[in-house]
Amino acid sequence: MSEKIIKSSAAQAVRRAVTWLRIGRAVLLLGASGIGKSWLVREEIATELARDYEGFDKLPILLDLRVACRDSVDFRGVPGIDRERHVTEWFQPGEFPTEGPGIIFIDEVTHATPSVAHVLYQLILERTLAEYEVPKDVYIVACGNRVQDGCGLRRLDAALRQRFALIEIEPSAKGWVGWAAENGIVEEVIASVLHYPHLVEGWDGAVDEQQSTGRELHALSDAIREGVEDEDLLGFASDVLGETAAIQVAPFIRRYAGVIIPATVFANPKTADVPEFEDFDAAVSIVIALAKLADDTNIGNACEYVNRLDVRFRALFLHSVPLLNKSKATEGDAWDEWAIPNQSLVTG
Repeated sequence: MSEKIIKSSAAQAVRRAVTWLRIGRAVLLLGASGIGKSWLVREEIATELARDYEGFDKLPILLDLRVACRDSVDFRGVPGIDRERHVTEWFQPGEFPTEGPGIIFIDEVTHATPSVAHVLYQLILERTLAEYEVPKDVYIVACGNRVQDGCGLRRLDAALRQRFALIEIEPSAKGWVGWAAENGIVEEVIASVLHYPHLVEGWDGAVDEQQSTGRELHALSDAIREGVEDEDLLGFASDVLGETAAIQVAPFIRRYAGVIIPATVFANPKTADVPEFEDFDAAVSIVIALAKLADDTNIGNACEYVNRLDVRFRALFLHSVPLLNKSKATEGDAWDEWAIPNQSLVTG
């Protein structure tokens, strides 16, 4: 399958997927490894669909099919003998849901063997499988990688592909940062992605080593929270991000904490130290810290300090405050008075 030109952010994919599912069409989410496709199904899509039902915060996954581990006989069930009619009857697998609401989640669909793909034809389009019928309020969602991602998959059968509404997801550093800020990812890993967007967006299926993705960055965040010594950080980063990314990320994270104290900036924006022009990492660090920690009482001071920095860092601050800040920092006059004149830094 050729690479699509029209791709979607995670948020766009969720909106379109939910609409297709509500009108009865199965959905296939395609994208590079580690970008959170399964998470979107289990959390975002399940939560949006739950709005149609009372008593549900999110719809449950009623059946989780990892087709890479399945054979076609797994879907048919086992035969039994009807001695009165002298025929064989098939007993469907007990794992298939008999009532909704909920989701049948077909993961790793692009790893399905041809025989399994043929079984899925009927399940996805006709919502039946031998004697089994998918209940009315059960939605079918699948995920898979693309051929160009180098994940050892089979080329997706055209007959199977056409049975889905196919949505290809483009990983977004901005989208990941917004998610990370709400899900406990440590500040220095978030700052690394703002500094190096390719840590989320740069998957290359031709590279034969570990690569950085949103999933691996989450793992590195967990390790840092657990406690990683400076001398071990490069190794930990290499374990999950690969050597190329680790060589960039580890020095940045080591420099991140304690270069300039945000409280000093908030208190004395006109006199607090500013990083040397050449010290890019230090400038990024203080800008991200201010963007995250500012509130409606001190955002004006933060803006005043950022005005003393190079234009690159003012642009980063303008971009980062709405993403990272969960206080009311952007709701007052002080933010508007600074942000509106500087809007061209990110739109021009």
